Amino acid sequence: MRAIVVAKGHVQKGLSKLFSFGPQDEIICVDGGAHNALELGLRPSVVIGDMDSLDERLLKELREEGCIFITHEREKDKVDTQLAVEYAVERGADEIIMVGVLGSRLEHTLANLYLLASTVLKGVKVRMIDEVQEIYVFYDFGISEGR
Repeated sequence: MRAIVVAKGHVQKGLSKLFSFGPQDEIICVDGGAHNALELGLRPSVVIGDMDSLDERLLKELREEGCIFITHEREKDKVDTQLAVEYAVERGADEIIMVGVLGSRLEHTLANLYLLASTVLKGVKVRMIDEVQEIYVFYDFGISEGR
């Protein structure tokens, strides 16, 4: 299963032209990332986070459409994006495309980049995509000592 994790960071509308979305993709939004998902023409199936950047109108609209909300306390040990990625893995995602995770706030960008090294993502193809770059980690498990 492929999951699209949409965060609240900077996203240009043209981003959706860089890769295709399918009806089978699970759209997991990080809190206010639901706004970005809608801008990209995606309908969130799940919104995860402390809901501090999601306006009441959109929250009500998505609830009426059957969107699932997983609410966490504001004070926690993990950032909302990490919770969304872990949720995708728990649901069986073998590929995760992350958008809106680069460039808007340095501390969020760094936390998101560190996610790529998470052991939770072992065996999962993960890409962070924006309008000018694609970031992923390539693991070569065939490297032997002495090479």
